[in-house]
Amino acid sequence: MNSSTRAAIILIAVLVVVGILAILESWSPVASLASLGITGIIGVGTILALRRHPPATPTVPGEGNQLVDLRPKGALTTEEWMDMLSDARSELYIAGHSLGTWCDTDNRDRFTTELARILHRGRVTLVILHPESQALARLYQATSTNYAANVRHSLQILEAFIQRLPMEHRTRLTITLLEDPLSLPYMVVGNEHTLITATYLATRHSDQMPCFKLDRDSDGARAIYNDFHKLAELGEKVPI
Repeated sequence: MNSSTRAAIILIAVLVVVGILAILESWSPVASLASLGITGIIGVGTILALRRHPPATPTVPGEGNQLVDLRPKGALTTEEWMDMLSDARSELYIAGHSLGTWCDTDNRDRFTTELARILHRGRVTLVILHPESQALARLYQATSTNYAANVRHSLQILEAFIQRLPMEHRTRLTITLLEDPLSLPYMVVGNEHTLITATYLATRHSDQMPCFKLDRDSDGARAIYNDFHKLAELGEKVPI
């Protein structure tokens, strides 16, 4: 067992403890279990990938690496998130409670410009909570963040964007709203090269949770990618 595999096993053990503590202290054990479960999928997939393909330089993308980077979610800069859009050529996919950061005043012009560029030849899939989701009230109680307002604002920005989008490009855009009992146990931002994901906590913000940046072809990334698209199929589609 090499040092990378040992480190991944230690990380997963820590995450299991975090999940158990969240379940014990939270009034929403289902959400905590979901977060714990998806973390296990990522971690086990990453361990298996590392055992088969030990990365020589884990922080350099490409060259067959599986785990590209691992940091607390809050440590990633806005520019790093935006680079995921710039690097996309044929596909972009995002899952979050809302698209608040993407649609705020500083980022929305670049966000919609990049979406339009990708949709010229590729596909974009966006998954957020439904404006009537009961999870929004729970999130406000847990984090003091008004995600309901963020969802409404996100949909307003997307509606204006769709109106400017050529008809032939709209068929390549999917926007899904998750209704109860569907919810999001994780956030995802990805393109055809890289997938970034972190679990959501049930009772607080997740900025200190480990944020995995995975090679899109790794086992862990495939598990998250497939689950994400299943959620996109199950939720309510926004008419485009």
